[in-house]
Amino acid sequence: MEYLIISIAVSVVLALILFFVMKNMIGNNRYVTTEEYEVILDKLQKRITILERQVKKLQAKQNDERNERPVIQESVTVGLTNVKDEDTVTVVSKPAGPETFYLAAPTMDGRFTKVSPTLQMGHSIYQLDTQDGTNGTFVLLNSSDAVATALISVSQFVKPVCKVLAQVSNPRKITTVEKGNAVLEDGTWRVTSKASVRLE
Repeated sequence: MEYLIISIAVSVVLALILFFVMKNMIGNNRYVTTEEYEVILDKLQKRITILERQVKKLQAKQNDERNERPVIQESVTVGLTNVKDEDTVTVVSKPAGPETFYLAAPTMDGRFTKVSPTLQMGHSIYQLDTQDGTNGTFVLLNSSDAVATALISVSQFVKPVCKVLAQVSNPRKITTVEKGNAVLEDGTWRVTSKASVRLE
């Protein structure tokens, strides 16, 4: 897909170069002769051929890299209908283990749709930890940046996923009293139980 975009961009750039060369010649009250046009067109066609070769090399390199990526496989014995007990099925899986994600503002229905494996200043408000990649616990980040973002609109950034136990009139700090729980569904983390926080 990205090579198609590169090819289109190269074509557009070459067309613009041809346009400006021709415009420059016409702007100088000089018309382009057929011979001059053919020379310019020949140069552009040669450049296009070179660029197309480079794109093909990049595509081949990307395909080679895809083929070199290791796939983790494990064999498991299954006991399903119409499958013999000794039959095995190869299952591609991701190794389970602890992972941490940083979450941006939740949706009003309690989902985290913007998830990052790294802390995003100005965007990350919550931290989610998971052991199995499907179920996780989350807390409101204790950084000044996250707290400032959350306090911009408590009803939008906090209340969809947190129970506010106490709140002062001008809070400067948010303390997580109890972690919330979330489950991964269709690429988003849905809150199954809200976290409990105090705005102090």
